[in-house]
Amino acid sequence: NKLIILLVSFSLFAAAMLIDTLQGYKNVLIPYLYSSAVEEFFEFLGVFYYLFYWFEVFRKINRLKK
Repeated sequence: NKLIILLVSFSLFAAAMLIDTLQGYKNVLIPYLYSSAVEEFFEFLGVFYYLFYWFEVFRKINRLKK
């Protein structure tokens, strides 16, 4: 379960990096404003899922200590 969350997080980061790389090309048909907004959205979701993963890991460690 937690590894799926981590995989989703890294996938969203990879998608954001791919969009960022494609923004440098002039012949991309997607306008810069839309691609920038989608890139930032993927980065936000990637950070959210990454922090959620670590929250779950720390919660499990805390449960094991009790």
